[in-house]
Amino acid sequence: MKEENKKHYVECECGIRVYGRTKEHAKKLLPAHKRSKRHKDIIEIKERSNIK
Repeated sequence: MKEENKKHYVECECGIRVYGRTKEHAKKLLPAHKRSKRHKDIIEIKERSNIK
C-alpha cells in the first residue's frame, strides 16, 4: 500500500479500518467488509466478552 492511501479510511464499528483510494471509495468498501467473516468473528467475540 502506498503512503498516500493510508489517510483514506473509514473505521468500522468492529474497530477495523477499511482503506480506499478516497474517503468516498472507503465508504463504498465498508458494506463488503461488514459481510466478511473477519468482521462477523470480531463482532461475535465482542458480544461474548460483553455477556461475561
